[in-house]
Amino acid sequence: MISDISRKRITLAALTCVLSILVSMFAVFLQTGERLTTIALLLLGFNIVLNGALIWLGVSLYFFHKEETSGIVEIGSTVIIEQGTEKDTKWKQPLYQSSLFMIIGGSIAIPIQVIIGLVFLEVFTLPSPDLTLNMISLLPAILMLAGFIQLKRELDIHVAKKRNIYKGQTSLPIGYLMLIIYLILISVFPLDTILVETVEGGLTIKEGYEIVYYIMSFLEIGQDVMFVLGFWYLRRVFTVLDKIPEEYFERRQQIIEQAQERRQQGFRGSIFRNSKTLGTVLPQKPIKEGLKEEDTEFAEEPDVKKMFCVNCGLELEVDAMFCANCGEENPYLKR
Repeated sequence: MISDISRKRITLAALTCVLSILVSMFAVFLQTGERLTTIALLLLGFNIVLNGALIWLGVSLYFFHKEETSGIVEIGSTVIIEQGTEKDTKWKQPLYQSSLFMIIGGSIAIPIQVIIGLVFLEVFTLPSPDLTLNMISLLPAILMLAGFIQLKRELDIHVAKKRNIYKGQTSLPIGYLMLIIYLILISVFPLDTILVETVEGGLTIKEGYEIVYYIMSFLEIGQDVMFVLGFWYLRRVFTVLDKIPEEYFERRQQIIEQAQERRQQGFRGSIFRNSKTLGTVLPQKPIKEGLKEEDTEFAEEPDVKKMFCVNCGLELEVDAMFCANCGEENPYLKR
């Protein structure tokens, strides 16, 4: 069972990621004219906040992993000691791997963002800065991709153990995969080679690079959308973790079984209707000697209507004269 403090840490970190990405998405539209430098630095600042939140998310998941393995959980001011989970090599545990990848990835990404800001302000220069920084940025992106894939595995395990109803989603892995593809494309096709300045001082796409530019724009917008959806979903997952009552899972299983039974009955009925349409008769199983009379009688009267007590509603046996629950006389029997 997850503790209250771990739940708050994880949900707050996920919410911080959502807010920082949303602000960055809208700040891009203000990046024009005299505000270009200010907005660019503001975007770098929000990227640093995002990676800091990812480090905090990784640390929170690590503490949650420690709770799962030690079996010591704090609920409010109460400490509950549970039986710990099966001991296993840490590297084989998805939650441990996920937390480690996030912490390392965020720790690498923050210095990269600081270096990008210093290069932008021309504090110092780098040979081929775009290519160098974009290729270095691939490492934390790959680590985050691996981390969220492992987190998805862990959340799927929670559903299998009936601790949650939300499975691990693929929005965050897809978002980081799109980021990796974007970084590769922008390293191969830098923006200064795709965009050229017009006579009026604006920018236009260089002829022959239109498709590449549109793909890069789609990946840039798509990854932000995937991140917002993914982190919001992650917040919801940990909000309801270990809060679903057992009766819900029992009722859900009953509904699934009833649906399967209805599908099977419908399948048999469709086979029977198709056989009549084609003018064929389904082959019948051979009847055993001892069951011939009973089967024949049942075949002659296939429609057996259910009877219910008029007083309490209990289903009555076919030949019951009185209700077994309240003793009311069975009015359906013919005198």
